[in-house]
Amino acid sequence: FFGRPYSQGKLMRKLLAVVSLCLPALALSAETDTVKDSVVAPKKVLEECLDLKPGQVLHYRFQAEATLDFNVHYHEGEKVNFPYPQTALKTLEAQHYTVQLPQTYCLMWKNTSDAPVKLNYVFRVEGSAEKN
Repeated sequence: FFGRPYSQGKLMRKLLAVVSLCLPALALSAETDTVKDSVVAPKKVLEECLDLKPGQVLHYRFQAEATLDFNVHYHEGEKVNFPYPQTALKTLEAQHYTVQLPQTYCLMWKNTSDAPVKLNYVFRVEGSAEKN
């Protein structure tokens, strides 16, 4: 801002013009975590399903107050595919899965106990779909 002095109004208009040019790029790259607190009822299932496209990356992690059966799956007709097979876990550190097929992918927790289980889970979808 050296050189000719600008009036406050003119300077503000120039700054707003620059910021408005940057906003679309910021909006497109805003990949934020979704954080959820839930309770999985006794003998019940909780699912979080997302429509994903090839090239996107699903990041996920969770912590429960007791062990839950967990998996990531999608359906192809009658067949169920498991990118992350069912495992009994109380905590899962950060994981990621790079999508190969356009599908609805589900994070699923099953409570096999007779008591409700508190669950905190976090997920994020990174990237946009591949362009053919």
